[in-house]
Amino acid sequence: ALVRYSHPQITPGYVVHYWGKGKRVGIIDIGGGWVYWWGTCNMPNRQAQQWRGTRADVAQVYAGWPEIVGDIINSTADDAIISVDAKDRSFPTTWSKGRVTLLGDAAHPMLTSLGQGAGLSIEDAAVLGHVLDGQDDYAGALRRYETIRQPRARAIVDASRALSEVEQYD
Repeated sequence: ALVRYSHPQITPGYVVHYWGKGKRVGIIDIGGGWVYWWGTCNMPNRQAQQWRGTRADVAQVYAGWPEIVGDIINSTADDAIISVDAKDRSFPTTWSKGRVTLLGDAAHPMLTSLGQGAGLSIEDAAVLGHVLDGQDDYAGALRRYETIRQPRARAIVDASRALSEVEQYD
């Protein structure tokens, strides 16, 4: 959620993560008196897909956490709270078909733990531009792009998944 929020602990550029058993909360100053906060909580997939918690529901999940966590949750309007279930999928063996390819999250989505999704997308675009430069064999160039990018992308996706398991340890 985004909320206008003031607290002496939150200074320009402030970022904090709190970890608990199967739960985490992050609070980030984004300037101008605005704060972005997020929370995660382990739950079965079906429940996560359907969960649309209110401020009171979220506050209950984090009852007993540091005072700033409850305070920022209670300062947020119900309609400002956005619920998104985490998504993960197996690493695809191919990103291209003929003269069409995928890059970034479309090719190799990952959990947010390492914060590398946008960076890998930029890397993909740079490599894709390089392999396509001056080529007439687009399908071959796309296969080359996959060959170059897949090992690094897979390593980052796997590392992000592994860190997420530590972060969300229950």
